[in-house]
Amino acid sequence: MTISRLKILLCGLFVLLSSTAWADGDFWLPNQIQGKLHRLMKKDGLRLNEKDIYDINQACLTDAILSLSSEDGTFTPFASASFISGEGLVLTNYHCVMRYLEHMSTPEHDYVQYGCWATKRAEESPLFNLQVNQLVSVQDVTSDVTKGTNGLKEPELSKQVNRNAAEVMKTFQKGRGVDGKVYSLFGGQQYVLAVLRSFKDVRIVAAPPISLGKFGGDTDNWQWPRYSADFAVLRVYANADNQPSSYNKENQPYRPEAFLTLSGKGVKENDFVMVAGYPSQTRRYVPSFALDKIVFQDTQADADIAKIKLDFYTKRKENTDSLYSYYNVRAGGAGNVYLRSIGEISGVREADLVAKRAKEEQELTAWILADEARKQRYGADLCADMKETYSQLTKLNFTEQMLQAVALNGADVIPFAGKFEKLIGIAGQNRKNRESAMKGELRKLRPLTESFYRNFKLEDDKEMMKQLLGIYIQRRYDLLFGCFEASGEACSAWNRYVCRQSLCEFTAA
Repeated sequence: MTISRLKILLCGLFVLLSSTAWADGDFWLPNQIQGKLHRLMKKDGLRLNEKDIYDINQACLTDAILSLSSEDGTFTPFASASFISGEGLVLTNYHCVMRYLEHMSTPEHDYVQYGCWATKRAEESPLFNLQVNQLVSVQDVTSDVTKGTNGLKEPELSKQVNRNAAEVMKTFQKGRGVDGKVYSLFGGQQYVLAVLRSFKDVRIVAAPPISLGKFGGDTDNWQWPRYSADFAVLRVYANADNQPSSYNKENQPYRPEAFLTLSGKGVKENDFVMVAGYPSQTRRYVPSFALDKIVFQDTQADADIAKIKLDFYTKRKENTDSLYSYYNVRAGGAGNVYLRSIGEISGVREADLVAKRAKEEQELTAWILADEARKQRYGADLCADMKETYSQLTKLNFTEQMLQAVALNGADVIPFAGKFEKLIGIAGQNRKNRESAMKGELRKLRPLTESFYRNFKLEDDKEMMKQLLGIYIQRRYDLLFGCFEASGEACSAWNRYVCRQSLCEFTAA
């Protein structure tokens, strides 16, 4: 399957928000690209038929587009990838897998510093804890999930929706490595069931040295044109029946039904472009007050945390030669997040998007108030009510953000310890195959443990957690005592002083 002459359009295979309105740039689920929308895209230059993009009964583009996740993280992907051969070869970005290369590196074989290139399949090494996910199907299940919810208010509404969703989960055809999840779109206005197939035997075939894969640093990663060799080639392996399997030396390369081929024709100005991949969400429709909070509070916190990590690991790598790959990978990951975050903040501020969105909301409110029927349907204070609700949710969102960024992922030892949860769960079960299940889990944990402790530095973890807790405390002051102002304006020095003094007293008490 070749994609050629693919005007800018973003096509999300797996998104939490999407739009069915035509525009020169938007997100769609693959099953939405049909009818009028597909005809408009064909008129603009798309050459693929509807079934070439998505069809559950034949090979299609969707089958070739993949996501990468940690093992058992099917529905929390962190990168996109694609099948590029009939023997399981997968193409992705170098920066998406460089941490796995670091985990498998040894002083004798440093795959980060020198790269790797398997000349035969026996040299293809497993990337433990990396999982490749393939979309099997996606279907609208709104009528099933909302059945019996008319007239219900919270919390009964959520309870009924959850019961219905649980029933929907029983309807898809389960198989080896196949799992499903019901997603809410547009705040509960639409529900879809996504079913994915997951492959856990993933091996590295080729990757350049970090000097090429990250050439120009992360600054170049967020600009165009780029000059880095930001690619890596993997291979997915399956069992004798071509079904997903955990790592096994006897596994064979997976034979996908569809894969992408490369076109050497190039592109011309105004060619139609369709990008298929796995963005997890879009914030295109959030209100002004939500955009303000997300960008100037949440994203700023992400940038501050990433900057601490970037500075810390950069300083460390400059003072040691023995852990070249260890510190380079961590500095690279932090730099990627930092530059993306400050770019988002700068873009929203320079485009004055918050003010523009606020003006749109004023126009929406005026439109609602101009008609009694609309007032009854939407509420005269729709935007004001949303703002009040969002102000309450802000504290919960912040808590979750800090839990992930500081508590769970601040120190390396914490997510590493989490990998033993499954083993502990198996040990506590009373079942006949408990011993064999524990042995199987231990086989997966052993190489992860060896790679973790190869370069683990306890003092680094302590210092990192110490610095990140400082950011958490500062942000918590701002949230609790109102020291955060719109559009990212900093609190006055006096307010910050009062907040810190107050919280110090609160903490001491």
